[in-house]
Amino acid sequence: MEIKYSCLTDIGRKRAKNEDSIGEAKTINGHVFIVCDGMGGHAGGQTASSLAVKCVLEFFGREKYSDIYIAINNAIKYANEQIYLKSIASPSLYGMGTTIALLIIKDDNIYFAHVGDSRIYMKLQNHLQRLTKDHSLVQKLVDEGMISESEAENHPRKNEILKALGTAQTIEPEICEKPIQPCKGDMFLLCSDGLNGMISDSDIFNVLNNHTGNDEKISELIRKANEAGGADNISEELIEITGSPHTTGVLYGNKQKSETTETITPPLEPLFRKSSLFRKICWSLAALIPLLALIYFIRFLPEEKTNKNPIPAKNDSLNTKVIPPETD
Repeated sequence: MEIKYSCLTDIGRKRAKNEDSIGEAKTINGHVFIVCDGMGGHAGGQTASSLAVKCVLEFFGREKYSDIYIAINNAIKYANEQIYLKSIASPSLYGMGTTIALLIIKDDNIYFAHVGDSRIYMKLQNHLQRLTKDHSLVQKLVDEGMISESEAENHPRKNEILKALGTAQTIEPEICEKPIQPCKGDMFLLCSDGLNGMISDSDIFNVLNNHTGNDEKISELIRKANEAGGADNISEELIEITGSPHTTGVLYGNKQKSETTETITPPLEPLFRKSSLFRKICWSLAALIPLLALIYFIRFLPEEKTNKNPIPAKNDSLNTKVIPPETD
């Protein structure tokens, strides 16, 4: 597979320091691209993001792994561990963390993973697809139907994220279940929320679709984000597929769309690899089913066949408190 690659990072208009980090390297496990957005103060944020890039690239360069999914999972967990250990070892860095958006080109396929709200987009012919879903409080509210996508764009708690590398001893990254098989002309954009937090997906699509040259595209995206306020650091990596053995292209097992009109789609709902927490919840629900069936049977037995009183329905409520990582 042949590609053209451009990257750019900008401090924005409001920050005193750039806490984003970007990285790219050809390794024995594939061509790796990374965008990280640090948090936790000027020193902490920059330290966390740069350490994440360093650790992931170091991990993929150590040895060749037979299972790319396990390698991606372990690389991100390794970076999380190193950031966490550095955080608790230094009081001035305590509480630091970083998002990560990771993309790997391997054997003419593309794999990706993320933690936090840094995003990965895929541009097809006349179609922009968001491949990642933000690990953020606002996205959680959207998923629960409490607010709409349009309300989320200007929500006052928009910048609060629920997962980040380094803020806990363990982390469960979200990893694509199946590889993408891109065609010639497809593009992939990794970015920090300093971009998509300032301009819409439609604006991103229009720049990628109408401007020539990858350097010009990413420069124009940063210009637009700064023009809209530049409230955060802005980082981008743009990968264009210039040669591919895939002629029809497959995205999650389905042929790519080829609409002739512009379409901007909502976030993709990929089949992510299930975390250990997800499995525990499933097993717990499975264990409850026989118990609930027994309670239902006893509750509705005819009174003359049992001396037990019907079991009243419980009305317990579970209070869940979400404490997002500290952000700037």
